[in-house]
Amino acid sequence: AHSAVPWIMLVGATWPELRLLYRVQRAVLLRWIDSEGEEGHLPKDRTRVPLNVEFAIGRFNEFMMLMIGEGVLQLVLADEDSHDALDPSRHASLISSFILAFSLLYSFNITEPRHATGHAFARSSRPAATYLLLLPPKALSILLSGVGFKIALSRPSSYLVPSLWLEQRLQLALSLATSFALQLVRQPLHSSTGLLEYYSPRRLASSPRHSLTLIGRVGLVGVMIGSCWIAEGDLLPSGFLALQASLSVLVCLLHFAEMRMLRPSTLSSLASTVSVMWPSVHGSCSTRTPSNNNNNNSTSTSTSNNNSTS
Repeated sequence: AHSAVPWIMLVGATWPELRLLYRVQRAVLLRWIDSEGEEGHLPKDRTRVPLNVEFAIGRFNEFMMLMIGEGVLQLVLADEDSHDALDPSRHASLISSFILAFSLLYSFNITEPRHATGHAFARSSRPAATYLLLLPPKALSILLSGVGFKIALSRPSSYLVPSLWLEQRLQLALSLATSFALQLVRQPLHSSTGLLEYYSPRRLASSPRHSLTLIGRVGLVGVMIGSCWIAEGDLLPSGFLALQASLSVLVCLLHFAEMRMLRPSTLSSLASTVSVMWPSVHGSCSTRTPSNNNNNNSTSTSTSNNNSTS
């Protein structure tokens, strides 16, 4: 009964998002079946609820910063014995935990769009509902990662319960792997192509480097979990933290490289936007230029008239 409590709490926390996603998908399906509106379904503009996207994005970022801050707070307030003050394993655990905290910060607050333009909320109802559905698991994984930091720092040179070394490793590794795996799902929601098209075989085949970085990120997430069985109980918690920190940094580097590869498409869309906006800007500048010329001409005319009068 006790083991079912966390799952009940998780389902209860995500129930509104699940219900929202079901209603959105049902409305889309009904409109697709009855495209001519013979059944009298309400249009989109009458079923959507107004939302301040900029405010919601800011609140989500602040909430994730709070979750990451809980993990950092565990590092700052970790108990320190006088015998462990000069323990190298403790210092290594602190450094690795801070690296992991920065990696988790990169996985959300740095890579997520901060404005309505390019965000899942600005696309359609389904990406927005999916984004909200994936938000609680992301926050929970970051929070549980902080718990793993706390457990590892409590005794970095040995396990709290030697017989439960695997459970202690899995608690941290599964939390980190879930956080970075959700990034793979959340990232396409902000794309104009959508989740299925973003990872379609045709798109991946057209960009081999993109495919390699994606395979590398998925593989590293799997290695995070598989590393729990390395050296069984001989690998100290400080060493396991250092291993997870190295894998997290590699995941972030691959994600950064993937964004660099996809940047030309972003630049082309930006260039097309500028080209559309340029005629209006150019027109406003051209309308201002004759007025200035007319003012100069009128000034010169008045000056010549004054000279002739004098």
